[in-house]
Amino acid sequence: MNSQYSAQLSSSNMSLRHYYCNCRLKTRLIMISATILLVSIGLLYRALSSHDTWENHGSAELSFPREHHRGYRLHSKMDVNDQDKNQRLKEDVAGLALPPEFHSIHDRDLLSAEAKEAAASFLSKLYPTNWKSATETDELALDLKHLLADYGLSGKLGCRDIDNMKINGPLTFSKTKSVDLVVKDENSRDYSSDDQGGRNGMRVINDGQSMAVKTFNGDSDTKIACMKEIYDPDYCEAMGNYRLLREILLLSTLQHPGIIALKGVCLRGNRIVGQLQNKGLAVITEVGVPLTQSLTHGSTWSQQLGMALQISRLLMYLDLSPVGSLRFKKLDLKDFVLVQNKDVKLADFDDLELGERSCFRSSDCQHLTKQFPCSSGKCKGLNSYINLDLAVKHVLRLILSRPPPANNDASREFLSQLARMEIDSMAAMTAELQMLFSQVPAQLVRIDNSAHQDGQESGLTHGADSSNDVLVQHQKEKEPLFSESALNQFDRYSKTNFPGIFDYPCPGSRVTWGCFHTVSSLREAATICVSDPQCQCFITFSTKPESETLMTVVMKNSADMKEARSSSGTTLFIRNTGHDNDDNNNNNVKGPLADREQDNQLHDKDQSQNHDAGKDRIMPVAGRGVEHDAGFFREETFEGQAVKKDDKDDKVLPDTSECLDDLMESLASDRLAREKKLMTHLGLKGVKEHAWRRSAHRQHLHGYNNLVKSNGGGGQFTVNLTQHAAAALNGKEVARRAAFIAEDGPKVYHMAYAVVYQLDRILGLFHTPPCISKKLSHNDVAQYMGNASWYEMFKPLLRSNGTLSGILVPPTPTAMKVSKLTLKPLESLTPFIKRFERQQRFQLEYMILWWLGRMEKTYTDHLGYKGHLIHFNADLAFSNTSLDLSGYLNHCQFPKCVYKSLDCFRCREYDLPGNDDTKVCALGEEVALRTLAMFPNELELNFQELQEDDITISIDVVASSILALVDSCIHKHGREAVLY
Repeated sequence: MNSQYSAQLSSSNMSLRHYYCNCRLKTRLIMISATILLVSIGLLYRALSSHDTWENHGSAELSFPREHHRGYRLHSKMDVNDQDKNQRLKEDVAGLALPPEFHSIHDRDLLSAEAKEAAASFLSKLYPTNWKSATETDELALDLKHLLADYGLSGKLGCRDIDNMKINGPLTFSKTKSVDLVVKDENSRDYSSDDQGGRNGMRVINDGQSMAVKTFNGDSDTKIACMKEIYDPDYCEAMGNYRLLREILLLSTLQHPGIIALKGVCLRGNRIVGQLQNKGLAVITEVGVPLTQSLTHGSTWSQQLGMALQISRLLMYLDLSPVGSLRFKKLDLKDFVLVQNKDVKLADFDDLELGERSCFRSSDCQHLTKQFPCSSGKCKGLNSYINLDLAVKHVLRLILSRPPPANNDASREFLSQLARMEIDSMAAMTAELQMLFSQVPAQLVRIDNSAHQDGQESGLTHGADSSNDVLVQHQKEKEPLFSESALNQFDRYSKTNFPGIFDYPCPGSRVTWGCFHTVSSLREAATICVSDPQCQCFITFSTKPESETLMTVVMKNSADMKEARSSSGTTLFIRNTGHDNDDNNNNNVKGPLADREQDNQLHDKDQSQNHDAGKDRIMPVAGRGVEHDAGFFREETFEGQAVKKDDKDDKVLPDTSECLDDLMESLASDRLAREKKLMTHLGLKGVKEHAWRRSAHRQHLHGYNNLVKSNGGGGQFTVNLTQHAAAALNGKEVARRAAFIAEDGPKVYHMAYAVVYQLDRILGLFHTPPCISKKLSHNDVAQYMGNASWYEMFKPLLRSNGTLSGILVPPTPTAMKVSKLTLKPLESLTPFIKRFERQQRFQLEYMILWWLGRMEKTYTDHLGYKGHLIHFNADLAFSNTSLDLSGYLNHCQFPKCVYKSLDCFRCREYDLPGNDDTKVCALGEEVALRTLAMFPNELELNFQELQEDDITISIDVVASSILALVDSCIHKHGREAVLY
């Protein structure tokens, strides 16, 4: 029995032992499983948290304190109560005077040393030296995505957020990228926007939901460079993504108030074409208004100083950025935007390069006349000086254009030092700007709607509800900044100018050889002139300057009326030195313009009756205001009916327009024959040019074909013209089809075409097809946007209100053939004259216009019919500014119509400054005024990286060279032998 009990006990112990072992085993298995589960959850969380499409990523807390950093912005948002405005404003102004080191230290310290090193290392990979061995951009996009996620730099918005956004139209564009307006919530799209009036205009949005999305469109320069090393079009097409990858990394790591704020990025490949949801790369930023000359010129001196100060501090930061010293290859005003009407920010990073220049000796480190040390194979300090040089030449001198009207010696001396590049460091320039800002005598106050009615509106008010946001300078007693009494000291002369004489340099001028200013009123122009001891008169490039809100004026240091010349489209104001400056009893006296309104009706009637009806066969010169262009296509304008002149008390001298009118009359039969030939060769036999232009202007555009992309932004296509219902009763239109051209460089511009057309008609050559300006309405654009190719081509040129501006020209007939130029140039004047045959005359006239327009042409560009060569590619104008065709004039054969036209613009014994042989004045100005009359939304000509002054001077210089050669021929061979 005991043995049986013992056996049972032993069995029982064995069972307990097995049970205990099983429990321990189960516990261990549970613990191991739990550990594996926890590790898996951790790994899964890490993977999801770095994924762009995680739903909760937008609300995740970033380890990088981006939003906290924005508290250091130069001008923070000021949503405060009225009683706090003055105090907050003082704090903002005081912020301008903070040492730049304050901003730089705080900006750089926001990145850890590890993040700086990783970002700098990755950025260096984005500047490949060998495209053949460069890393594929889709692989780089993935690597960059992980880098930004690891350091919390990718922003709050990811791919899914961007895909769910609504595109509300284009904002701006560059050669390689386009920027569109997007909103988060489709239900919150009730915002106000204004067209900024230019091809590159941005909307100003105040709804708090709108942002800008930047995507890559293609980079022909990078593709060409790549294909020189490896012929693989698809591979090289994707290499252009390096630009946007660099920009994404720079935006993520450069934290400064002067850099556009990053909101989010999407990195999922290297696809370029297609809709936003299919693009491989996209970056979301805040919205800003492009910085333009018209915007800066409309701002006050204190505002201009503030903008310049922000830019100078940004450049100091870029020299000591977290990723290393950065240098601009190019820098333009358009690279910056204005955010919230006060913060100037860098928005384009295409031309930003990393690192100091390599060197072997100090002589390798020279820029202009300044040399820098070569240390450890790098030029120390060179980047900062190059950035300073570019900023002064292309940005700051354009911004600082409005010094105080009073003689402020410090301001004028500073501008003179900038012009001479005597300020040799960014720190010195920043210190000068801070000092000037602290010396501004007027108070900075916020203006309300009533102030807009009394004082000067700032140029910073563009687009947004600026009554609560913009700072404007007023006198302490809130008197107008520019007084009416200054204008009372001037006598007015219509259509009068002093072209090429009495110019003098002055601080703040847009050109170095004269005193050019952009003003917003006649009172401002008069005040500037009165405050300048050298200024004796000023000239406006408008026949109705009192109605202009932005215009160019030229100050002159003499006003000898014996030397005055007439000039259509200009108005001269001469200081009356005997004027009594006492303002007593002048409450109702406004100077020579005071009784303008009461005299207008009677005066217009008298002038209408006395005007010669045949004098306006030439296209009238309009001012730059919209009101001048509004009646441009009235039939009476083309039929030579009376045109209103200025006030009867204006003093009008014999002018250029009178000379041209007389010439039109004397050469009427020659011009008619030339016009008839041109229209016939364009397939419009029996149609007069003015009839075609009126017909094309008043018809609708319908359908399109022959879509041709330009090298850059825009292109052209052929359209059918259809009558308005009301006009259909008047019979058939003479214009049935036309080519619509909208181009904006880098080689071709539709405005350049218009310049050549106007030049052609002044000279009476008729080697350029007629053209008119044409704006496609929102509905017109909508009918074409369905075609993806059309939309991609013209998307960069669309304005913020959905319209598209360009020109209409007759389509190129299929009968046109490439013609060989048989006329050969001579090295010197021919010793004897051989009369030109018909074909040689055609070629010479074609070349005269070719030279004046400085067009870059190949042998395939010379199109014509029966020897009559026609400039169908006039949109290439000024693409070759070094062109010289003077050798073709050495044959001493020249069209009489051109010689007489140039003679109307002859300067006589007075030459343009810097051009001793120049004998033509104001031809370029005449062409510019006529061209701008076609485009009421354009303030000035600006294409081929040339300003309006460059274009007009180029025309005058070439015209002077032509006139000098012909004069030499006439002197040698006689007038009858030379002119035909």
